[in-house]
Amino acid sequence: MVTSQQRDTVVVGCDGSWHSNHAVDVAARLAADRGHGLTLLVVPSHSAPVDRSLRGHLEEEAAAWGRAHETAQLAQERAVMQAPRVAVEHMVGDLDGTALPELAARAAVLVLGSQGSEGQRAMSMSSPGPAMVRRLGCPVLVPRERGVSHPRMPRQRRVVVGVDGRGGEEELISIAAAEAMVRGRDLVIVRAVRPSEVGGGIARPDVWDETWMAVRHAEHTGAVSSRVVVGVGDALAVLTTECARDDLLVVGTRGLTRLSGLVAGSVARAVLDAGVCDVLVVPPCARTLAWSPVAAAV
Repeated sequence: MVTSQQRDTVVVGCDGSWHSNHAVDVAARLAADRGHGLTLLVVPSHSAPVDRSLRGHLEEEAAAWGRAHETAQLAQERAVMQAPRVAVEHMVGDLDGTALPELAARAAVLVLGSQGSEGQRAMSMSSPGPAMVRRLGCPVLVPRERGVSHPRMPRQRRVVVGVDGRGGEEELISIAAAEAMVRGRDLVIVRAVRPSEVGGGIARPDVWDETWMAVRHAEHTGAVSSRVVVGVGDALAVLTTECARDDLLVVGTRGLTRLSGLVAGSVARAVLDAGVCDVLVVPPCARTLAWSPVAAAV
């Protein structure tokens, strides 16, 4: 199992878009808080050449790599402005490059903008998108877009994690608790139940018992202030009602490692589309990481 000492870098996908720039800002601050390095990842974006001859294809290839290096340089300058003391490196290349396995072993979290240059897609990928998620195998942070309003007034920032009682809650709660430790926040565990699980308008006792049992078995929960909220109704409505705009919402996926597998109707996809706060998406491959949070930098 990979240890936190090995996973020492925050990775951010860069494509030069406004949303990607915001992701770079968030990733730089996150790296500073965790005492990690920052890796800027840029995948060349190839366009169909006007001249379809071999020469035309070669010229477009060279232009794509030139654009990618320029994007990396601008992103690095932006990251240094946000976090001057963070060690920043950039990686420009295709996803099949030989350096990727080493990066995958070091990546603590992948930060992706909520919308990339190719437009909003499943889980709102910016480059490098779903393929990078599969290869890195770590949690994915999608920051809330600046300027997005939220009906709830700001309050003390918290980490909110959504669970559904179908298994795997301990790992997900452990990751959320580690985030709460790093960020100095309280932890709120939210479980949505169907009306059939409610008697007299109150969730059955076993629902509360199961959720608290998962909290007790999770790692790091003893180091943070935790409370459980059980809401009746649609999971999206329960989660978004509980979250304020400055919270971090942690949700899991049940598909493979592909974020693009979050089809319309899934809770993780829905909370991203709602955009009420920053969302940390934890695919199944990332739930078993040996997660030991680094104290936040002063």
